[in-house]
Amino acid sequence: MELHQALTEKSIWLGAAGASKWKVLETLVQRLAAACGESVDEILGAVIEREKRSSTGVGGGIAIPHARTDCVSKVDVALAVSPAGIDFDSLDGKPCHLVFLVVAPTDASTRYLDALASIASIGVNPAHVDGLLRCTSAAQVLERLHAINGKHRTAHGGR
Repeated sequence: MELHQALTEKSIWLGAAGASKWKVLETLVQRLAAACGESVDEILGAVIEREKRSSTGVGGGIAIPHARTDCVSKVDVALAVSPAGIDFDSLDGKPCHLVFLVVAPTDASTRYLDALASIASIGVNPAHVDGLLRCTSAAQVLERLHAINGKHRTAHGGR
């Protein structure tokens, strides 16, 4: 799954500095729901329920809050970018600078897991995280993700 295709400029929040984990989740759900025309309350409930089970701060400056719910019709992604970092109870104890929200219908297992894996691969390369943090517009974020996806496909045999 190519992230730049799952995101829209409306679902990217560049001003996440100083926000709490819960405010970031709420804002990302609102942006995602507005971009895809889905229910804020149902998506937020599913995301919060999942996050309460265990933190989705995976380390490397990335958090991937996610949920599966039948109130959405396809895999959708929203992104918060915070150069200052957000305390997301990350596994490595460090702040998260990129928070990718992923929601999917319950029957979209493959695309859902592909999205999570694609995002996790960004955190493996600190240059990708730094490049995304330097973006000054949502359009630049989409361009950068397109470039990252292209490099990832080439490095993994054209996937």
